[in-house]
Amino acid sequence: MLAVAWRPHPAGSAVTGGRAPAGAGLASLVTQVEPDNPWVGQPVLLRVRLLLGRDLAEEPSYAPPVTNGFWAEGASLPQSYASVQDGRRVLVTETRARMYPLTPGIAHVGAASADLVFAEDAASSALRDEAPGRRVTVWSQPIGVRVRPLPPSAPPGFGGAVGALSVGWSADRAATSQDVPVTVRLDVRGVGNLPLLETPTLVCPDGEVYAGTTDDSLPQAGTLTPGRRRFQWNVLAKRIGTLRISAPPFAWFDPASATYRTAAPAPVAVTVGPPLFARFQGGESFPGVFLRDAPDPFARGVAPWLWVLAGILGGGAVLVGRLRPPPDAAAGERARVAGWRNALRAPAGPAFWRAAEEVTDWLERRGRDQREARAAVEGTRYGGGAADADAVRTRLTKELAAALPAPPAKRRTRTLAFVLGGVALAVVVLSSLRFGEGAASRL
Repeated sequence: MLAVAWRPHPAGSAVTGGRAPAGAGLASLVTQVEPDNPWVGQPVLLRVRLLLGRDLAEEPSYAPPVTNGFWAEGASLPQSYASVQDGRRVLVTETRARMYPLTPGIAHVGAASADLVFAEDAASSALRDEAPGRRVTVWSQPIGVRVRPLPPSAPPGFGGAVGALSVGWSADRAATSQDVPVTVRLDVRGVGNLPLLETPTLVCPDGEVYAGTTDDSLPQAGTLTPGRRRFQWNVLAKRIGTLRISAPPFAWFDPASATYRTAAPAPVAVTVGPPLFARFQGGESFPGVFLRDAPDPFARGVAPWLWVLAGILGGGAVLVGRLRPPPDAAAGERARVAGWRNALRAPAGPAFWRAAEEVTDWLERRGRDQREARAAVEGTRYGGGAADADAVRTRLTKELAAALPAPPAKRRTRTLAFVLGGVALAVVVLSSLRFGEGAASRL
């Protein structure tokens, strides 16, 4: 666990009036990762706790940490409780989030921050010559989490599952007819990376397997408690008799023992009876004369070449629809500039001048002369000056617009894909029309 007590911005800019609070015990922001040395895919719990030694005048503004290298779920609701820190009674507000490391190496949890305004009585404020409310910003330290790679030589059926898991294999019925499919289920339960599991491949030589669905029952946000992920398939028997369906190969890595485990559930046996409908076996429920279509002078058959054209158009629609625009190399820069623009719209204050200094640094790194703007910003932040915030805001906003690269041109591939798909569908419909009455409809 890495904890950081209150620390101010440079030159006390996080405090109203330009002064840092006396003592570091007003507040602290603590981050903790459990476990601190996980395997790839192992569930990790991120805890962020705000410790307060004094009452607040308003709700804090909290910015969660950036979690590079993790697949993170939503955080839990904040929970508050009293605790003792360094012999003092403090109020703790805690949020938790479940994460899954994606690659081996060092994964980073960035710094969380909270803007606080403390409530103080007027008498104590007068003794220190301060305003009744003190604005403070606290941060947590960034954490580098060492993620261990999974051992090599994974067994067949391993698709990235990690955790303390168990596997169940079942069917929704013990008997069915040949024309009614049976639903089989693979239940994966326990504490693991259940949301990241992919659907295994089910093979049944004596039946037709149709793609099914998944049903999740995940644990509550911010906890490492057991959950369940269910994979379902529909299987239609090819013949009458006993249909045996074996579970698809499934293996996972157990972090507790640092070994791979393989599930070997017994196959399910389903008794298959005759079909409910005679037509299922290829027989005819009516005499053949009623089903054969007599010649009709007004009938028109399908045009195979039009179906070929429709297939080509449909394939073209799929290919065009899968085209993706080129990667936007400046997407991150545009996102940062958008954040700075929002900060520059704020009234003149510590947050505004801090953002203005960051903007001038960024512009100077790109070769744009910002000596005048830097002098105004540094004079206000560190020299006690009072520069014209509106002039600085206007200048820096124009400089940001001029320095930011333009976004890449958008491709209208989706519109073209819809057009090709619509034309293919129209060709299929028109080429399948048959005019006139068939023999069966005239009986």
